[in-house]
Amino acid sequence: MDKNKPVAIHWFRQDLRTLDNISLFEACQNNCLAIYIFDPQINIGAASKVWLHHSLHKLNEKLNNNLNIYFGDSKKIILDLLKKYPIKDVYWNRCYEPERIKNDTDIKETLIKLGINVKSFNASLLWEPFNVYKEDKNPYKIFSAFYRAAIKIEPNAIFNKMPNLENCLKDDCLSIDDLKLLPKIPWDKNMLNHWQIGQDSALEKFNYFLHNSLSSYKQGRDFPSLQKVSYLSPHLHFGEISPHYLRS
Repeated sequence: MDKNKPVAIHWFRQDLRTLDNISLFEACQNNCLAIYIFDPQINIGAASKVWLHHSLHKLNEKLNNNLNIYFGDSKKIILDLLKKYPIKDVYWNRCYEPERIKNDTDIKETLIKLGINVKSFNASLLWEPFNVYKEDKNPYKIFSAFYRAAIKIEPNAIFNKMPNLENCLKDDCLSIDDLKLLPKIPWDKNMLNHWQIGQDSALEKFNYFLHNSLSSYKQGRDFPSLQKVSYLSPHLHFGEISPHYLRS
């Protein structure tokens, strides 16, 4: 740890990657605590827990085993870290579910009152909801109308700068296995026979789709046996690859 540098938090949520991750990049300008908090109040299904378990392990490898894992209330955990480290900045990439927006707003307001610099970024959408709306300022309810309006707005470009992962710090925290995300009955083995998880696998799938399947996608998408789709949906959901990268 370089004692001449302040400490910043990057809070991983649905952005489990190092590529095109502006929040992680900003945090790594200083000493960085890269954290993931499993909040039991956010319910996810059993298959999603399996994916999350393996995605976190892949991300931890990218971070040279410096991913810090916590379980519990996000606000309390972040406030506890403020007592432990000279943290000046807290960064995260935005989530858009109503409950998460409410929770993020509460955390942001609390940290600002404590004199902490807080910034959030768009890392998972081409267009954010508040950037595309009707003339009367209400949201679109029909996709085709939304799409016609959205394509007139230039979406965010891919963020090409790579974070300086040498600045990541390791806290005394839980391990990924401590979260107990895997099922007691190992039904997940069959799932893992069909899916490879993590940022590298997402990039491989995209490159294969781009060079081998995209040209025949329009016809092939209706026939699952032809394997003409991208298989990127879960990778996008967990943020192992970004829509900005796909668009680039």
